[in-house]
Amino acid sequence: MKLSLITIMLALFCISFSAIASDNPPQPPDGSTPPAPPKEAITACANLTEGTACSFKGMRGENFTGVCKLMNSTLSCMPSGMPPKRPDSNQ
Repeated sequence: MKLSLITIMLALFCISFSAIASDNPPQPPDGSTPPAPPKEAITACANLTEGTACSFKGMRGENFTGVCKLMNSTLSCMPSGMPPKRPDSNQ
């Protein structure tokens, strides 16, 4: 039982890590196009180039720092250490 639980936890960690480490954001399960980045993230990279450090204040006042990345033909600030979230996410 312990070995099973450890194996499952390790597998989930590897899956999560691969999504974070990937240059391409994960696609929604239904195969549709991921939602556009928030306007604050796009504005943060308006006069920058891909790979440049950036920062912005989120919709709820939280501060994000990251790197400008081109996703779906839009240059936007991708926060460091977190995968993109769906706007309807409660996290």
